[in-house]
Amino acid sequence: MDALLATQAQIADAEAELASQQQALAAARTELDQRTTQLHAAEVQVEQARQDLAAARNATAAELAAAQNKLAASLSQLRSGQTALQNAEAQTREGWQSLEDQRAEVERQLADGQAKIDKAQQKVDELKEPDIYVLDRTKEIGVAATKPTQSVLTTLLMYFP
Repeated sequence: MDALLATQAQIADAEAELASQQQALAAARTELDQRTTQLHAAEVQVEQARQDLAAARNATAAELAAAQNKLAASLSQLRSGQTALQNAEAQTREGWQSLEDQRAEVERQLADGQAKIDKAQQKVDELKEPDIYVLDRTKEIGVAATKPTQSVLTTLLMYFP
């Protein structure tokens, strides 16, 4: 009986050990389930982070492409503006040159005109004082017009009787 009691004690110890091990196993399973849940949550977070990263890369790439397009358009606009400025500067230089040429031509024409005016004024100054006849109602234009002719004729008649 001692062997039976010892065996029963061993069985009881083994059952106690088994119950303890089952509790430890249940606790380990609970912890495993919790860790598995945490692992799944972490995997979801990682997947979400990957999607967020991919979306951020796509958005960044789109923003970069848009910025590069805007930069290219701005550079094109700048080059166009520089070309327009160079053309305007060339036109301005040509305009100034044309203005100077026209100014010289106008000054030459003014000098020629002034010379003609001076020459005409000299001719006017050389003219003798004209004979002026003032006629009123009592005098007739025909008589006044014949007076210079009459003096010429009188002079001729002196030489030709």
